[in-house]
Amino acid sequence: NAQSSSWETVGVDVSAQSIRPDVVVTLEKVSFCGGQISMTWSLRNNATTKQMLPLSNENIEIRDALGTSYTLLESASQPQVIAAEPGSRQSGEAMVAQPVNTNTATLVIVIKKEPFGEATWMVTITQ
Repeated sequence: NAQSSSWETVGVDVSAQSIRPDVVVTLEKVSFCGGQISMTWSLRNNATTKQMLPLSNENIEIRDALGTSYTLLESASQPQVIAAEPGSRQSGEAMVAQPVNTNTATLVIVIKKEPFGEATWMVTITQ
């Protein structure tokens, strides 16, 4: 919501316990500074089994609208795998050790496999 600067849920009312999703992955923040890209992720586990979000190139793909690919510096991921026990929420940070292409306006971030299959985030770059 642009007026209140807050996120709004669209579609079903996810506050209802009976239709609450088992796993919620949120890309909380993307920062572009110091010649690198950092991403803060959270993993909320409403399921009955442990859930994992690997912060690795095997699981996360990053590219821009111009076709430039970005590679995670996996050794800088903290933690390298976000693990959430049932009923918990955990967070972590992943980093790309290269600047974003100055000619692009959009970054595409894709989770390829875990914890629930493919999901895509479109991040608008403002300069």
